[in-house]
Amino acid sequence: MIEILLVILFIMIVLLAANVRIVPQAYAYVIERLGGYDTTWGVGLHFKIPFLDRVAKKVNLKEQVVDFPPQPVITKDNVTMQIDTVVFFQITDPKMYAYGVDNPIMAIEKLTATTLRNIIGEMELDQTLTSRETINTSMRSALDVATDPWGIKVYRVYTVVEIYHHIINGVFSIFIICVVHQSFSFWIVSMRLENHL
Repeated sequence: MIEILLVILFIMIVLLAANVRIVPQAYAYVIERLGGYDTTWGVGLHFKIPFLDRVAKKVNLKEQVVDFPPQPVITKDNVTMQIDTVVFFQITDPKMYAYGVDNPIMAIEKLTATTLRNIIGEMELDQTLTSRETINTSMRSALDVATDPWGIKVYRVYTVVEIYHHIINGVFSIFIICVVHQSFSFWIVSMRLENHL
């Protein structure tokens, strides 16, 4: 009889230990009960009901940065650009982040590329070099509105633009780097002309 009680006690201790969770600082756990959303755990000690509850997603609430690979875009006057974008964002609603969209990072990448193509496609090359505030405002506004249903807040966007142009009877290369971030920007321009006989 004592052996049976000890076995039962051991099983209860194991179940208790296996279902205790400590949520660390700057994290949130999305909890499902019987397959549906139940609650979101914040920082601290929590206990989930065995066999009924499960941790559906562990969400990082820190500000994060993602560097997307260069995307080709074309200006209104048919100049091809390679745009490398760095986006700083933070998850503000763990529930919406968990259920809003599948693969949120990929969704942000595709949205960023589409937004850049739309903005740059309406400008000529000269405009892209003189409309830094317009590009910045349009990017942040479009990304912020689109990611809001996903529980994501976009704070900063850095854009690096590489422009290459070739002319007949020579190679005239233009390399331009521009960083767009609110009122901060810098430009590096270099030109090379080679005549081929």
